[in-house]
Amino acid sequence: MAARFSKRLVWNDGNYADKVFHGMLDRNADSYCSMIRGMVKYNASAKAFELYNEMQDKHMKVSVEAYNSLIQGALDIRESYTEKWKLMELLLKQMKVEGVKPNLETFNIVLNAQKRMGGIGRKLSLQTVSEMVALGIEPSLGTYAHLIAIFYKPTLPPNDMLYDIMDEVDGKHFTIHDSADMRFFLDAMSVCERLRDLDLAHRVNNLLNTGENYKLLGNQVMKAAFYSKLFSLICQLDTPERSEERRVGKECRSRWSPYH
Repeated sequence: MAARFSKRLVWNDGNYADKVFHGMLDRNADSYCSMIRGMVKYNASAKAFELYNEMQDKHMKVSVEAYNSLIQGALDIRESYTEKWKLMELLLKQMKVEGVKPNLETFNIVLNAQKRMGGIGRKLSLQTVSEMVALGIEPSLGTYAHLIAIFYKPTLPPNDMLYDIMDEVDGKHFTIHDSADMRFFLDAMSVCERLRDLDLAHRVNNLLNTGENYKLLGNQVMKAAFYSKLFSLICQLDTPERSEERRVGKECRSRWSPYH
């Protein structure tokens, strides 16, 4: 069977959107922002920043969606982690100056970028989440999936990040915001497997079965991998005593809880 390769999106100069934009007699902020988003999506981040600079010169207000695209595009036009972060930080500061409030997507894009910044990224990610919470923005499962990716790299020693995350999300109901949300459960169970912590694995599984969170488990391959890891942990670490304890506890909760 031939291997499948994802086709890289490319921005072609003189394409239809390009012609329409340059043919407009009165280009407003909306038209600039739409072009910026399209250029970043089609891997023309340098061109997107040229339009952004034009907007700044014309004192046009940039939308939060366009800023999100520019923050993402900053990864492509700078070489070192330090340079990438400086540009992202500059954009975030300019958002504040213009009164453009960042949203959930803004912070998730920043966290996604910080995954590639090593130790600097780990330190910055905690500041990012703190600022996010301070603005009253509720983290999504994708937010936590980014934190797992940042703190549980193969080269790093075990840490308590997933325990802290579970303390925050236990019993909560989640809805999908972006594709990163679908990574959380499998990545969390992979960490449980690495830590060889069955109790933590059961907490992750309980969260999955809270409300309609199961809809965020992902495709069939991800579902199979999740349950394979959970079953493997149970086979390795479970005991008859632990199984009976959970059975009795579940029976008591079912009998006495007002929610059953």
